[in-house]
Amino acid sequence: MICHQLPNRSDEQLLIKSLNATVDTNQQAQSFVEASLNQRLSSLVLNKQLLKMDASGVMS
Repeated sequence: MICHQLPNRSDEQLLIKSLNATVDTNQQAQSFVEASLNQRLSSLVLNKQLLKMDASGVMS
């Protein structure tokens, strides 16, 4: 059985901070949030690949 990952509290907070940073004129704030989003996206992609591998026994 494949379970989809539900958003957790930290995901919600990151999304809110990201949305706020889009209107922030502070370049450091924008850069930090962009890096955080990229890191989170990478972990989600890895989790998805691991779930596929677990379900099929082969990395696709």
